[in-house]
Amino acid sequence: MACSVLLGAGFTRNWGGWLGSEVFEYLLGCPEVRSSPAIKELLWSFNEVGGYESALAELQGRARLDPERHSADLRSLETAIRAMSKTMDYCISRLENFDLGLGNRSVRKFLSRFDAIFTLNQDLLLEYQYLQRWDGVELPGMRLSSNAGSGPCGIPWTDQWVPASENEFRVTANRQPCFKLHGSWNWVDSVGGSLLITGGENARALGLPPILDWYHRQFAHYVSQPNHRLMTIGYGFRDIYINDVIAKAVAENGLQLYVIAPEGSDAAANAPLSSGDGRGGRAVVENAFRHGLIGASRRPLNEIFEERETLELKKVLRFLDC
Repeated sequence: MACSVLLGAGFTRNWGGWLGSEVFEYLLGCPEVRSSPAIKELLWSFNEVGGYESALAELQGRARLDPERHSADLRSLETAIRAMSKTMDYCISRLENFDLGLGNRSVRKFLSRFDAIFTLNQDLLLEYQYLQRWDGVELPGMRLSSNAGSGPCGIPWTDQWVPASENEFRVTANRQPCFKLHGSWNWVDSVGGSLLITGGENARALGLPPILDWYHRQFAHYVSQPNHRLMTIGYGFRDIYINDVIAKAVAENGLQLYVIAPEGSDAAANAPLSSGDGRGGRAVVENAFRHGLIGASRRPLNEIFEERETLELKKVLRFLDC
């Protein structure tokens, strides 16, 4: 039975990465934010709804409408966010304990068992610790930028990447695709701009870059296959589009779910109360859990993937084996 995995910020959190709330707290201390009451107020106003990404999307919209008034603040917030990403990237690049366990208890071996990896994370944890350690994976529709350097061995996953032509958007047979649904810190578009989603639904309303639009359609395609299985690790169920795709696949195609998160089977309570049009809100996710959830784990990965085989690991692997 085909099985995919969806990774959220809580996945990187297992190795010290920041959740959205922790990024917010980091940004408050950046000089670019401290010196701008407008940016600080914007971050606070979006802290409970949408987080720093929605604050950035709001400021981008304001700068488009009134560049003279808002462009300087936009540049300042983008500078602070880049500083955050570089700080986190530096720590991720120096990790020495990604696998946590050995053999069947290896995180890398565990990830390699999925037919596809989908991630909402824009950090480079997978590039540093997974992609460059195994030659059976790919970033579909992406290619190395002409500005990228040549690595000493293998593919330089952490260098600059750009989208291929749209007619080259495809998944290679016998390769494990890794779809970064929100883009990546090291991805740029054809004119050198960042290739990232900020602001969730606001970004989708404005139109996604073709590569990310294709990635989102691929997610819907995979989970809508009959009797597909989806494991989520560290996903907080706050993305209305993703929630809606999952709920529809459960209702119409029998998608089965397994959730690894501190809240376990209660993770649906993290979903937004309502999206305004009924899509992807808490009631929708709770209904998907009632009909599609076949297991959950509340343990952090370092308790699941220990040096000895744990009872919790057996429960997690049952989802893949049965």
